[in-house]
Amino acid sequence: MAVQLVSFTNGVWGIASEELGINCSKFSVTVSPEINEWIPGINGQARGKVVGDPQGELDIEGETLDITTASSLFVHNFYTAFVPVNSTTYFGRSAGGFYRDTATVDNERNGLKKVTAKYSSRFGVA
Repeated sequence: MAVQLVSFTNGVWGIASEELGINCSKFSVTVSPEINEWIPGINGQARGKVVGDPQGELDIEGETLDITTASSLFVHNFYTAFVPVNSTTYFGRSAGGFYRDTATVDNERNGLKKVTAKYSSRFGVA
């Protein structure tokens, strides 16, 4: 399906691309510093801050389309980096792999298998 934005420039509509093996209904990227600590002074008030490199968290949800292809989201393992099709380079996070933290498959009586996967990345880990 194609969409056209009318009288609205520089907007981005929804999920740009499908991930392999899943009909994406949600693609959410959260970026935060790996280290984020205030430095206390002798009176307990902050006198500075230590901020580390950006780390990423990725949540993907959707219906399963492919349960056999090795690179499919559905059969991807926990120890190999996953590089999504959609962009994850926001707020200073560099491009690179995510590692799966959890995955859930929901089977329903009247529908497709649904998968929810959560990933994380750290700066400097490919």
